[in-house]
Order: sequence, then C-alpha cells, then structure tokens
Amino acid sequence: MSIYKAVIVDDEEFNFDLFKRAAKDIDNIKICCCVSNPFEAVEKVKEYDADIVFTDIEMPGLNGIELAERLIGERCIIVFLTAFSQYALEAFRVNAMDYIMKPVMADELKRVVNKIDFIFPSKKSGIDLNCKIKINVFGSFEVYRSETKIDIHFLTSKSEELFYMLLLKVPGDADKSTLCDILWSDMEPEKAAANLYTAFYRLKKTLSDIKEIGFSSKNGRYSVILNNIDFDLSIVKSAEKTVISQKADKSNIHLFMDIINSYKGPLLEDKGYLWLEPLREEYNKLFIKTSFQAAEYYTKEYINKSALSVLEKLFKFFPFNEKACLMLCEAYEKEGNKISAVETIHKHVSSLKNMLDMKPSKNVKLKLKKLTMESF
Repeated sequence: MSIYKAVIVDDEEFNFDLFKRAAKDIDNIKICCCVSNPFEAVEKVKEYDADIVFTDIEMPGLNGIELAERLIGERCIIVFLTAFSQYALEAFRVNAMDYIMKPVMADELKRVVNKIDFIFPSKKSGIDLNCKIKINVFGSFEVYRSETKIDIHFLTSKSEELFYMLLLKVPGDADKSTLCDILWSDMEPEKAAANLYTAFYRLKKTLSDIKEIGFSSKNGRYSVILNNIDFDLSIVKSAEKTVISQKADKSNIHLFMDIINSYKGPLLEDKGYLWLEPLREEYNKLFIKTSFQAAEYYTKEYINKSALSVLEKLFKFFPFNEKACLMLCEAYEKEGNKISAVETIHKHVSSLKNMLDMKPSKNVKLKLKKLTMESF
C-alpha cells in the first residue's frame, strides 16, 4: 500500500484537528507536520520531502495559490482546502491535483487519496514522480511520462488545433463563438457549433488514456484542465509575473532561469496557425528580454560561465540579434576564446543575409576587425 507523507498548511489552527479526524482511518496518509505560516511551509515540504501538501487558499501574507507556485518543481502533489468553490479553476492553474471543500470530510479525503493511487498505480512509497506527465509547447508539442515520449494521434486537424487553442489558455477558457470564428470562419453559426461539438468529443476521445488531462464545456465555454502535470507554459507564466516587473538579482534569478530553461524554441514552432503568431512573438520577446537580464546579472556578479551559457542559448535561437552577438563575443573574450567570438560574428553576418537580407552594422564590423587584428 502506498504511504503518502503529508504537510498540512492552514492559518487557522483549529482546522488541523478537523483534518486529523478526517484522516484517522486512512492508513496511507502520514501527517508529517501542520504549519500555520505558509512561508514556513516551503521549508517544511523540503525538510520532510513531502509527497502531498494540503493547503488552505485564503491565508495572510502568502495565499495557497502563491504557495503552490513556489512549490512548482518540488517533489509533491498539491491539494487545496477551501470553503469557496470559485477557487477550483484557479487551483488547476498551478497544477493542483484536486481541491477539497472545508470542513474536510473523511469521504472527500479518501476520494482524493484514491485518485492519487489511481494516477500513480505503481508507487510503493512516496510519490513516483517518474510517472508524472510533462507537456512542452515551446519548440514542438511533446508529451512525456517517465521520460518516455507519448505519441498522440489526433483524429482530425481541427480537433488538434482546438486542443492547442485550449491548452494555451490554461488556466482560463475560451467561449464558443471565438472558437467557431477561428476554426470555421466560413461556416454558418449552427454548422460551426456542430463541428465544435464533434471536434471536442473527438479530442476527449483521443486523450482519454491520459487521466491527468481533463476537459470542461459549460455554458458555452470550453477548457482543458491539467491535473498534476509539469507544463512548461505554466512555469513560464508563473515566473513572468516577477520577471516583467523586476530586475534580475540574487533573490529572483531562479525565476529568470525558469523561463530560459523552459524555452526550447518558438511556441508550437511547427504549427502555422495565424491566431498563434501574436502569442508566439510575445513569448519570443519575453525569452530575449529575460536572457539579456540574466546574462547582465551573471556578468555583474562575475559568474561568466553562467552568462556564457545563457547567451549561447539566446544566440542559438536568434543569431540575427546584434546585441546577443556582441554580448556573446564579450563573454567568449573573457574566457580567452577569441576563435569562438569570431565564429559568432560570422554566424551573425550569415543569418542576417540569409534570414533578413540585411548587412551587419558598423559596430559588428568594427568588432570583427578588432578580433581579427588581435588574433594575429
């Protein structure tokens, strides 16, 4: 039987006794500690290597949603405890497994534990996160379980496109009229609505074997719900809140790196959907801006190898960017690698010509001349 190490987080301590009462007959939950301070909870999760975090949502200083965002990447499952059902959709934004309405009842707690057992059937002790689903949309669309790629074969091109439209909306949703206007713009509204219903049905059928992916269609609004899934776009969205308003420093550099590490190419790079272009461009700009800020921080802190790594990745995807080219050259020079610096400029010049039909700037030419002269 699977035994789950649990941390309970609630600013109202009387709820701890209620939770323990609900859990007393559930043999596979081991309550490691109860924490009333959500900031302390982050450390307790790491200390006990918790499998599950049951957390209240409305708490002062750091609410449950924000706590869950801080725990992204930790080896734990999030289950929210709330007295307000309107938090349900927000809960899934941070990949929570489920939520339980307060006061916690034994039947509801057992339901959630059974659900975890169902999703991780081979688990012997602790959460087997090797079984966790990972979804990538930066670069090509990819789905993995246990580091093994899952091949998904959509029944129709429209059901595939519908899935991407809904997936990129997570944790939000899309209304019927918008979906119909984009996917079947040349059809009468009734015919388009019928096609949407059929495509949505086919989509659910295609992904029915992946229990962590759910679907909702209520009151003319459609959504994808991700349960305990590592989703690269969710990681980027979470980090973006801080990145767009702060400069990189010691306290937040990990968030900048979350964005940089998640980026493996333009959003759904092999898909030619017109509606996707503005969003793709938005995240390209975010990656470029974040990379520059991280590289500047590492350079200022004399961590040149980290700056070099960031700039190499940036230049790999955007070799025509002059600032990336010149900063990478400087990083190579600090490492005493002038050959790579010269090669970088040649790649930049070539990409400008082939991709944009442009010539290098005066600054780039001067940099190449200086490097060439110093090499001989």
